[in-house]
Amino acid sequence: MEQYVALHTQPRALDSALNWYRAGGLLDGPTVPSVSVPTTYVWSDGDDAVSRYGAERTVDHVTGSYRFVTLKGVSHWQPEQAPEEISDAILNQVSQNR
Repeated sequence: MEQYVALHTQPRALDSALNWYRAGGLLDGPTVPSVSVPTTYVWSDGDDAVSRYGAERTVDHVTGSYRFVTLKGVSHWQPEQAPEEISDAILNQVSQNR
């Protein structure tokens, strides 16, 4: 956590990070059509950046098979903290769609 705080407290670092979202149109609402591929959304109950409500609304933009997976006790940095659980969730979705 200290590593991320140190990085994001540098001058203009937060603006740069937010500009990534602005450039993608994510702050202006949906700009892409729904996806039809099998989708696994992995969310964590310890994520302070993405609310459960927002994460659960993702299903509204998926027309293919969809699974919502909740990781317990993991923060927003899921790939760093729970790589095996994420891989298992994705591979489980893939094997179900064969």
